[in-house]
Amino acid sequence: MRNPDDYSRERDQVRAERNAAPVFILRGETQVLIPPADPEWHQTAREMWLALMDSPQAGIMTGVDWAYAKFCFGELSAYLNGEYASRGRTKGKSAVALETVDRLLRGVIIPPADRLRLRVAIEPPPPPAPRELTLDEIEQSISEEVDRG
Repeated sequence: MRNPDDYSRERDQVRAERNAAPVFILRGETQVLIPPADPEWHQTAREMWLALMDSPQAGIMTGVDWAYAKFCFGELSAYLNGEYASRGRTKGKSAVALETVDRLLRGVIIPPADRLRLRVAIEPPPPPAPRELTLDEIEQSISEEVDRG
């Protein structure tokens, strides 16, 4: 009979081999142009588009990614406006339509739970570098403190 620790060691070995798989890096040749949000979209879809544009994820998206994202956000907008027909049924908001839109968006946006599973961390931007103060600025700051206290 096998020791339960043997199974644990085997799982650890399989995990280590899987994690050691090479990562292929593709380099783009041109600047990626991010298309603007469609002014006809629902307000929430426009806000999410702007958030995606400002996210760290935007730095790794290609032109194809942005085109697919625009399609997905159009579908989200249609759902939010109640114009999304699910499987030929009447238009409106349904659980099936919401699931479809959610599945589409997961192809664009990496949700927090998926980032944890994939071990992708988003680091906050570094703080701005401190700047040197001039003597006038130091004197002004001191005089403001004296006036307050």
